[in-house]
Amino acid sequence: MLKELGKIFGSENRVKVLRYFLAHPDEQVEVEELSKKIKVKSLELKKEIRNLIAIDFLNELTLIEDVEIRVGKKFKTKQKKTDGLELNKNYVFADSLAALLLDFRFIDRKALLEDFKKFGKIKLLCLGGVFMQDEENKLDLLLAGDALDKDKIDDYIKKLEADFGTELKYAVFESEEFRYRINMFDRLIKDFWKRPHEKILERIETRP
Repeated sequence: MLKELGKIFGSENRVKVLRYFLAHPDEQVEVEELSKKIKVKSLELKKEIRNLIAIDFLNELTLIEDVEIRVGKKFKTKQKKTDGLELNKNYVFADSLAALLLDFRFIDRKALLEDFKKFGKIKLLCLGGVFMQDEENKLDLLLAGDALDKDKIDDYIKKLEADFGTELKYAVFESEEFRYRINMFDRLIKDFWKRPHEKILERIETRP
């Protein structure tokens, strides 16, 4: 999905920047911090920023924060100025772009499942939350399986967050723990089933 949008908007990096600010309309962020969050190299990011400032999508601003510095045995508070950015809320196409770029319902389900299969024996993959345009759901993604490499799953989801420009709420369980939670009527899972969701893969019992 990111590749297709990248072709429409000129680059995948531009889509990442657009998504981030559309998903965080009230946020003011440093350029270097943004680079880390959306995983775009600083030089490439600055190129996209210049383009988006030129069309009035972004506003430039100076961020000021208090930092403590050590002077001898004492600490002093000093103000540090850094270059920052924020969404121009008056940008005429902001709502239209948000409707397009923050709609994750059409994510490639097959590709997503194949990626998760690299990290263990997947028995359950469910989508909810942002993937259903349901802000009330406490989970966007529910995953269960055996021999799961949770560190690699965390890293992969961080990549998804960088691509989407927004944080994902997710839960990952080994099969035994998942079945235990089901039988104990776990509130998180129980509430997830009550909200709009989609089961991409179901090879484990999901009811008590």
